[in-house]
Amino acid sequence: MSLKSIKSAIEQAFLAWNFEAVESLYESHLEYFATEAFEYFYHTGNFKRALDILDSYQESRFLHPGAAKLQKALKSILDGGSSEEILPQFLMAYEFASKLEKSLLDAQEASAILPQFLPHLPSNAKAFFIQKSINYFELKDRSFFSYQAAIIQTTLHNDFDGSFAASMHMAKFEHYFQNNIFAGKNLKSAKRFALTISGALRGRDWLSKINKIIADLGFEADVFFFTWDREYHWIGLGGSPWWVHRMFAYDPDFIASAPQTLINTGEFYKNFPHTYARLTEALSKRLNLNKIKQINNLVAFAVENEEEFCHRFKLSGASNCQKMWYGKYRLLQLLEEHEQKNGFKYDFIINLRPDGILENHATLEHFERMLPMDLSVSLGTEGVNDCALAGRTEAMKIFLSTWKIALENTHLPLFSDAPFIMGTHYMPHFLFMKLGIRIIKPFLSLDILNALKSEELSVPNFEKALEKDLESTPLCDEALKEALSFFERFQSRFSDEIPALLGAPQRVSNHLAYKLGLAMIRNSKTPLGYIKLPYILMSIKIAHQEERKNIEQKLQYGSKSLPPPLEHYDDYEEGLKIKNFLSYKLGEALMEGYKNLWGGLLKFYFADLPRIKKEFKNKRRQL
Repeated sequence: MSLKSIKSAIEQAFLAWNFEAVESLYESHLEYFATEAFEYFYHTGNFKRALDILDSYQESRFLHPGAAKLQKALKSILDGGSSEEILPQFLMAYEFASKLEKSLLDAQEASAILPQFLPHLPSNAKAFFIQKSINYFELKDRSFFSYQAAIIQTTLHNDFDGSFAASMHMAKFEHYFQNNIFAGKNLKSAKRFALTISGALRGRDWLSKINKIIADLGFEADVFFFTWDREYHWIGLGGSPWWVHRMFAYDPDFIASAPQTLINTGEFYKNFPHTYARLTEALSKRLNLNKIKQINNLVAFAVENEEEFCHRFKLSGASNCQKMWYGKYRLLQLLEEHEQKNGFKYDFIINLRPDGILENHATLEHFERMLPMDLSVSLGTEGVNDCALAGRTEAMKIFLSTWKIALENTHLPLFSDAPFIMGTHYMPHFLFMKLGIRIIKPFLSLDILNALKSEELSVPNFEKALEKDLESTPLCDEALKEALSFFERFQSRFSDEIPALLGAPQRVSNHLAYKLGLAMIRNSKTPLGYIKLPYILMSIKIAHQEERKNIEQKLQYGSKSLPPPLEHYDDYEEGLKIKNFLSYKLGEALMEGYKNLWGGLLKFYFADLPRIKKEFKNKRRQL
């Protein structure tokens, strides 16, 4: 080890307040650092070791001025005498250190002595006595941590700005100090909660799962929701190589029945590549927005298209990570818009995925105990778990803005590839460390593995893919028979795919308002059309009434079933668009006019009709 390396190691040990390492390095290389070692032991009250160094080196080789006088003075002090050669602060430091070593120092005495000598010591000696005092009274008597010992706080604050070691000791001192003041009791705070939920909607029962999460919280919270415009009835084989364990965590017997030839994705792909490829494809259908409106306590929501998202950010294809962070940021935007609109701020924010079972239900006390920069979140070897987080608003808003922070800080290695590459677990963990967010043991958790049952999903038809694999699979005899048997059991656990419920536009087009309006537009282009129009409108109304009468008779005698509400159709949004067509608006106004035959019709022709046409023209200009 070179002299330069030894010197650097000593400097690093001082910076870390690792005084054991400092002393060990000095002792091992005393021939090079005699003066420095002497000064260190002298200033930290270890007079015996300081004297030993003086005795070991002749004055001609020792660089400390007045070494001979100090040598004599130290001997006098150690023999129980006195000396004017030693400054008062170092004498007090010696007495303080001696009592610490013998465990004879009490909190009251220490608080009285420290202000008399600590401010007058060199910087490294200040650090030494602060560390020793805190560590000593942490074990012996925590009543020491009080205003009587505030000299420690002020010295840390004034003399060690930017020192990590000092900040750690300040945190320890203040931890015990506030415990002594508040006796473990928490400050009362307002409790306005926001529950933010985002993510893909998996399985047919996603709505009841979300509402159960909201109910299981046990206290009122405003709900903000973000998702994509698809609901998934098959999610592929999951993100884990151990796909059977992940998909059937709730059924250990089924997991045990899986053959080794299929137990993980590597073996599955090797033995049945076409079947594997087929089962990694997701099955989804367009999301019915009306279902979202059935989420309890819903305050605001947003639904976006994944393809449009990819196009906007120039992504060749969005990974779950990119979609996840973007979704959380959209939740933050919704929440802050609501705060601004209503003139208040939330006190606490909870963020959950929509596809889990809420566990470890929190009480309001859990939240009151939280410091401003605390986050309740599970921490694993790969970083933080994104399933369930809770905290005060300031810290949670940082978490929810991870997407924005990443895009604004691509100069940092952590975010250099954003938005194209973004981490799920490590990225927020590193960000928390950078911004001083403290991760505390979670009091909320979300069980993802046991939440989604196979009967909520529909497996893709993989028969043709399996037939193709059977032509080339390396498996044979019992191994092949075992795999095929597993495939049968696997397929039988899932329900058949429910076809999309379509037809909302057709049903809206069959409304009398649409029929009447369409006839008005078609017959208003010629004088003959205007002449015929009243008769055409009357015939449309009569035909519509006859059609309704026939349907009601069929319903009465059971030959026809009542169709589902329009809101339940998967193309409900397309049906709503027709209600905004000019034809529909004209028909609605005409029907309203007929309720008050003469006055209403006059109002329709001279007021409503020009107004509706003008509004429609203005809309067309804006497009």
